[in-house]
Amino acid sequence: MSFRLLTTRLYKHGRLLVQNYLKRDIHISNVWTSPAENAKVNKINETLRHDLRINEFRSNSFLRFGNQARRLFIDNVLNRVTNPYSVDLRLQATKKLLYGDSTPFFALVGVSLASGDGVLTKNDELEAVCWEIRHAMSNFQEKVGEKDIESRLDDEFGIESLNIGKPIAKGCSAVVYAASLKEATENDEDSLDNGVHSSSAFSGQKATQERDFSDLPWSNGNDPLLLPERSPAAVLHQMANESIAQTRANNNRRVRFNSEARVRTMSENSTSMSDPVRDIRREYGETDFAIEEYPLALKMMFNYDIQSNAMAILKAMYRETVPAKRRTVENAWEKSLMEKTNFLPPHPNIVEMYGVFCDQVPDLSMSATLYPMALPQRLNPHGYGRNMSLFLLMKRYNINLKDYLQQPGVDMRTRILLFAQLLEAVAHLNRHGVSHRDIKSDNILIELRPDMPPTLVLTDFGCCIADKRHGLRIPYTSDEIDKGGNVALMAPEIIEQLPGTFAILNYTKADLWACGTIAYEIFGNDNPFYAGMNAALKNTTYDENMLPALDENVPKLIQSLVLNILQRNPSKRLSPDVAANVVQLFLWSPSSWLRDGYAPSSNEILQWLLSLTTKILCEGPLRVTPDGTMGRRTYTEYLLIASFLSRVRLERIKRALDWIHTANASCS
Repeated sequence: MSFRLLTTRLYKHGRLLVQNYLKRDIHISNVWTSPAENAKVNKINETLRHDLRINEFRSNSFLRFGNQARRLFIDNVLNRVTNPYSVDLRLQATKKLLYGDSTPFFALVGVSLASGDGVLTKNDELEAVCWEIRHAMSNFQEKVGEKDIESRLDDEFGIESLNIGKPIAKGCSAVVYAASLKEATENDEDSLDNGVHSSSAFSGQKATQERDFSDLPWSNGNDPLLLPERSPAAVLHQMANESIAQTRANNNRRVRFNSEARVRTMSENSTSMSDPVRDIRREYGETDFAIEEYPLALKMMFNYDIQSNAMAILKAMYRETVPAKRRTVENAWEKSLMEKTNFLPPHPNIVEMYGVFCDQVPDLSMSATLYPMALPQRLNPHGYGRNMSLFLLMKRYNINLKDYLQQPGVDMRTRILLFAQLLEAVAHLNRHGVSHRDIKSDNILIELRPDMPPTLVLTDFGCCIADKRHGLRIPYTSDEIDKGGNVALMAPEIIEQLPGTFAILNYTKADLWACGTIAYEIFGNDNPFYAGMNAALKNTTYDENMLPALDENVPKLIQSLVLNILQRNPSKRLSPDVAANVVQLFLWSPSSWLRDGYAPSSNEILQWLLSLTTKILCEGPLRVTPDGTMGRRTYTEYLLIASFLSRVRLERIKRALDWIHTANASCS
C-alpha cells in the first residue's frame, strides 16, 4: 500500500470518526441500569443538546470549532465523575460553564481531584483546565471598573462635557486637572457653564487648523473628534461674548457617584507633583481638590510642534493612549494605527483610562502661572503652544507611590502586596507586547480604601513601546532611536547597547529590572541607582555584589528575588511572569510547598488553583462591602489573586517553585 493511499484512508476514516463523535449522545453513563434512570439521563442529554445548540457561534467557523472543542473537553472530563448522584451537578456544571459561570465546573473537578478519582490524567487536560481558569478570571476582571463612567462617553465627548477644577499635578510634558462629568440635563445649551474660561473665539471648540480663523477646513462633519462646520456668524457671536466667559463654580451640576462603601478615589500624576502645584494646594486648601467633588482626572498634553488637527496629534501621541478603553477606529489612518500598535486590555494594576480626545486648549485655572509657554498665542501672546492638543480622561487616585511610602505605619505585608501588584502590572505589559520604559515611583499611583491594603497602578505610558511588528525587540540601527525615559533606572542591556546593523534593543526584561530598583523603595530603603544618593550605583558599571542589602525584616525569599531581578545579564533573570508567580506563591500557597525538597504534583497544584478560583467566584463580589472585606479577604487581595489566575500556567508555576527551592537552598 502506497503512502498516499494510506494517508487518504486515514484522513477519510478519521473524518468519519470525528463526525460520529460529534453527533454522539453526551453525558452517557453506565451507572444507571433501571428504565427510570435511563429516561432521566435521556432527558438530561436532550436538554443539554438544546442548550449547547443555542450557545454555538454560528457566525465564525473558527470560534465555532473552538467552542465545540471546549464543549467536548468539558463533557469528557465530567463524564469521568461516575457517582450516580452527581448527574444533576454535571448537568448544572456544563450548562453554567457554557453560559459564563464556571464555578460548578471548577468545584466539581476540584472535589474529584481531592478525592483521588483520577478525573484528569494527562498534562494537556490539566493545562486545558488552566485555560478555563484564565478564561473565567479574565471575565471577572472585565467586570471590575467604573462602567457608569464609560457608558456616558459618547462620540462627541470633549472639554464641554466636563467640569474642570484645580490642577493636581504638572510635569514637563503635561498637566493634570481634577475633573468630573457634567450631569445630563434636558436643555444643556450653555457651553460656558463648565468651569472653563477662554479669551479666544474658539475656546472649548474643536478645530483642525492652527491660527487660521478665516479658513476653517472642517471637511468631515461626522468625525467624532471634530465638530461640524461653524459659520462666521457663530464665531463673531462667541467673540462678542468672550468678555463674560468667566470661570464660574458649577457645583449643582457635578456628578456625585453612588459609590456605597467603595470609594472611587482617583488621580493621575504623569510625573511627581511640582512645587507650584503644592503651593496651589496650600493657597486654596485641600477642600478645593476634594475627590468627592472631582472624582476624575483630566490630563492635557503640551503641544509645541504638532499641527493642530486630530489626526496629526493622535499619530504623534498614540503611546499615551495605549491603556485607553475607548478609541475611535472609523478612519483609515486610525485602523492602520490599530494594526501596528499593541493596546492594553484593562487590568487592576494599570491606570484606568476611560477615553481620549483632541480638543482646543482652553484657558484653565492657573494656566498662566503653571505652564505659560505651553499656551497658544491666542491665550498667551508669548506662548509657543499650538491651539489643539490631546486630552486623556482617567481615574483619579489618592497619591503616588513615592509620597505614600513616606507615610508612617506601612507594614511589611502591605509592602509585599505592593511589590506583587507591581510585578503583576509588568507581567501584564509583557504578555501583550508592551514595555513601559519609564517605571519610577512617580509614575506609580496608589488608591486608598479604608481598612484594606492599597491598590497600585502603573501610569504614564508616554515613553512606552507597543510595536506589533517588532514586539519587544526593537532594531537599533541608529542612535537617534529613543531608548526610553528615566536613564538612571534603565536596564543595563538597554543603556549599554550600541547602534549597529544587527543591533537589537531587547525590552523583554527591561521593565522587570526597573521593578527591582523600585523594590528598594517599597521595602523602606533608598533606591541605590539614583544620582542623589551617596555612592549611587550606575547601571552601566555596577556589579551584583555591590547591591546593598534590603532591610532584615524583608523575607529572605523576597530578597533573593530582588537580587535575581537585578542581575546584569538578562538571561539570568526570571521572566516577568515567573517572577510574579514567586511572590504570589509566597503569599497564598501552602507553606509546605516553599520548603526545601517538596515538589507538589500537577494534581495538587491544580487543586489549589481551583480552590482559589472558586473562592473568588463565590466570595468575591464586584464591589466592596461596608466593612471593606469580600469574604475572607479584602477587595485588593481578591484582585491580586484574580490577576495571578488570569495568566496561570502549570509549567510556569512549577518553574517558580523550582526557583524557590533553589533560592532556599542557597540561603541555608
